[in-house]
Amino acid sequence: MITTRRSFLKYSAAFGISLNEFTTDITLSNYFQQNSIIFLNNPKKFAEPEKTDYLYKEKNKTLLFNFNRYFKRDYEYVTDPLYGFYDTVQPVSKFLKSKKGDCVDYSNLAVSYLLQHTEEQIILLITLYNNIMTRNENENMNQNVIGHVSVYSDGMLFDTGRNKSVDDLDDAINSLSNHTLITTIHIDNEKT
Repeated sequence: MITTRRSFLKYSAAFGISLNEFTTDITLSNYFQQNSIIFLNNPKKFAEPEKTDYLYKEKNKTLLFNFNRYFKRDYEYVTDPLYGFYDTVQPVSKFLKSKKGDCVDYSNLAVSYLLQHTEEQIILLITLYNNIMTRNENENMNQNVIGHVSVYSDGMLFDTGRNKSVDDLDDAINSLSNHTLITTIHIDNEKT
């Protein structure tokens, strides 16, 4: 993990990434405080529940229906500039405007939404995604393992644009095909 600005800039240059690619909306010092490891340790620190009020427009519909209605067509999966090396979490307000982000950004929005609109338990599912790729019939399979975050609460799975109703937590985990569960993180959802 990058621990200093100097090493961050050194590795950025090595990967051919310019400062403009990731500091347009985030200052460099702020960049280090928004990494996904901090999010996984304290998701509520990043949550902005009040920013999700307008997503829940149709009160007679389910939470999942309202969330899906907003993201069904326009969401675009976009990795961070240093994907796999240093992952950050965008503020909910920025993600809602752009509708572009990765699984951590999407999970942050789902956690914010659920904190605002339900009192049910919220669980982050931390998995490894096994992406098996082949180039042609004569080559061996290459396997690429990627960390992934999704959110479960009360029969709903929020998974980077593939949201769905599930029977329970086990069903949610089983529905993540090609994923291996690493751990779960329970988020306190008590209203204070």
